[in-house]
Amino acid sequence: MSEQEHGVPLIWDASTKSLFEQWQIARAAQQEVNHFIGRIEMELRRRMVNTRATVIIIDGFKAELVLGAPTADPSVLVALKEHEAIPPYELAKALTPAHDEIVHVPDKWDLRVVKSWESFGDDVAAIIDRGIIRGPERLRISTTAKKQP
Repeated sequence: MSEQEHGVPLIWDASTKSLFEQWQIARAAQQEVNHFIGRIEMELRRRMVNTRATVIIIDGFKAELVLGAPTADPSVLVALKEHEAIPPYELAKALTPAHDEIVHVPDKWDLRVVKSWESFGDDVAAIIDRGIIRGPERLRISTTAKKQP
């Protein structure tokens, strides 16, 4: 493997055994880099949480905490079914009632519609706040600098 392209041996000149050995070396290096990246992301997230920052932009890099999709707690939202402030036509927009197909399908709530019901009063808003479970925060890192042509 005397020929190289960009410092990497050309693979078509290598034996099969050598390819497996190179794969093993590259895989170990990749795992080490992934571990290091994970530690960096964990520290950035810790710093953002401590300072209550949701976005950091520094020298062409951007880190932001992004909320995952919320989920419904049906045992809490069931109280909305019988609340007098919510008209039946509004309830029909947000709720697919439990039913049996091949298996039992539980109540399904459309949280986009349910969130709009907070205007029906404080008691409805309190039920909604208890019944919607926030999604996990994820750290997203990107570069903001434009590449030179």
